[in-house]
Amino acid sequence: MARHYNGSQRTITATELRRNFSVVVRRLRQKREHTVIESSGAPVAVILSMAEYDKLTARRRAKSAFYDL
Repeated sequence: MARHYNGSQRTITATELRRNFSVVVRRLRQKREHTVIESSGAPVAVILSMAEYDKLTARRRAKSAFYDL
């Protein structure tokens, strides 16, 4: 069963992801929700929307460019 830690993040098991992949992708697209994947009760990965990924990598690129000066 998925757990919600806050409005933009939920946690599911690897088995749930395998069974409901299209639903997880749809939620990412519609709600921009982070999804933590657990295996054996431990968090192992995070799935996030492309928009969120772009934001994260843009910040990293900007920070890197600043230090390259």
